[in-house]
Amino acid sequence: MGRIDVTSPSRFWGAEANVRCLACCGCSYRLEWLAGFRFLELEESLEIRESLQSSPQAPQFPNSQILVVDRFATRNQFYGGQVGVVGVRQRGPWFFECCGKVALGATHEVINIDGNQVIVDPTGTVSTFRGGLLALSSNIGHFSRDRFAVVPEVGINLGYQLTENLHAFVGYTFLYWNRVVRPADQIDRGLDITRIPNFGIQANPLPTPRPAVLFRETEFWAQGINFGLEFRY
Repeated sequence: MGRIDVTSPSRFWGAEANVRCLACCGCSYRLEWLAGFRFLELEESLEIRESLQSSPQAPQFPNSQILVVDRFATRNQFYGGQVGVVGVRQRGPWFFECCGKVALGATHEVINIDGNQVIVDPTGTVSTFRGGLLALSSNIGHFSRDRFAVVPEVGINLGYQLTENLHAFVGYTFLYWNRVVRPADQIDRGLDITRIPNFGIQANPLPTPRPAVLFRETEFWAQGINFGLEFRY
């Protein structure tokens, strides 16, 4: 008898600083070049908690409470330079803005893997073991590396000029990140059961350490609606 709880929080944010230069303009349009620096961070984790109550007839730890925890966490940090172009079309107090940017740089990829078992017997004695079911001695630890990455972004804004210097706008943004590591992709399903604590079955160890640290990469994209006020002087 038991239950499984899975939690998977995710946090994504970024910052950038740019210099914009006027390329050309007319009475109702403006075209600008931009160049600058971009930073992005994607931090995620996946935790699997198995809470079990063993039966009184169990061959190991009878009538005990068993907690098995596997945790996979990843963090991606992008640092790079970017260039882009911004076009603005004005019609009366209304304006339409379109922006395209591409950033080239490095992604610092980090993987943290941990697992444990906690067993409480009928007398209340607590026993703790390193390693869960998917996170074992062969892949538990802190791992990192740097990889070249590309981050393009496009956005559009529709705005209204409230005063000479104050504008209100609403828009849409799409961002693509070509190379990140994410928690679920780091789970190696090839298990060496001799590494699982208290598994209770005799077997020969695998010739290579499993589960392994995979560093599987995938693509990431984000999109969203934005709105706000802009003051220009």
